[in-house]
Amino acid sequence: MRAKKGMPDISMATVYNCLDALVKCGLVKHVNLDRAASRYCPNMKEHVHFCCDVCTGVFDIEMDLSAETPGVGLKMPKGFKATLFDVTVRGLCPACSGTKR
Repeated sequence: MRAKKGMPDISMATVYNCLDALVKCGLVKHVNLDRAASRYCPNMKEHVHFCCDVCTGVFDIEMDLSAETPGVGLKMPKGFKATLFDVTVRGLCPACSGTKR
């Protein structure tokens, strides 16, 4: 919708084709959160997403992938090799934590 404001004639197919190209080039990550609309994240460092249940904001949370905690503490079954971690944490952001649900 933001692209349409600056370029009213742009097609949604063009927008999604460009986003797909950015994902394939490794410049953004395609993120699916529950059944919400797809999001594209420019943070290419390993991280998890925190989704606020009240304001629906999505926040990047750093993740420690040091040698001391490989796989974020996940024990992979024998023969499995993880190539991507997709973790989402749900709760209340600081701005919403004082509000009643």
